[in-house]
Formats: sequence, structure tokens, C-alpha cells
Amino acid sequence: MDLSIGLSYDEYGDRVGDARVAYDQLPVNDLARTCLKKVAVNLESALQKYIDVFNVWGDCIEDYYCDFSEGKPNDKAQTGWYKAGNLIEDASAGLESMLPK
Repeated sequence: MDLSIGLSYDEYGDRVGDARVAYDQLPVNDLARTCLKKVAVNLESALQKYIDVFNVWGDCIEDYYCDFSEGKPNDKAQTGWYKAGNLIEDASAGLESMLPK
């Protein structure tokens, strides 16, 4: 997710929620084992990273002395977004590797 476009906490939460709804609609039981390993597991892990960041951000909002723009909360968020992005790239590469050539 690219927050350089200026998403608020609520907008970020809406996007994470939309991603969760979409993920929950995946027919996991019908997916081939290869698809599960190369795509679905990475997407699920990425979604969890985005949820973790949402929770860190929310905890920071509730703490009057917390500054989300710097320090430990920001470091956690940046790390979470970075890892999620890598997982999405891995899922995309896995999906691409399964396409007929």
C-alpha cells in the first residue's frame, strides 16, 4: 500500500478491510497445492502484515504521547509495509510462474 497519497487511518483501515473481504472469498479448498504455496500463503502473510500495521497505528492514536511519524511505531509500520510489499511481489511472481508459456 502506498501511503504517499495521503491515506488517513480510517481510509487505511477501509482498504485493509476490503483486502480482507477479498481474501476471505478465495476458494482456498479448490486451489491447487502449487497455487497455495506460491500465491495464497504469500497473500495471507502480506495481509497480516497490513493488519499488524493498522493495529500499531491504532495503538499510537490511542496513546497521547505517541508520534506515528517517527520512532518505534513508524519503524514497525515501515518494516511491516516493506515486508508486505515483498510478499505481494513474491505472490505475483508465483502466479506468473504458473501461467502457460
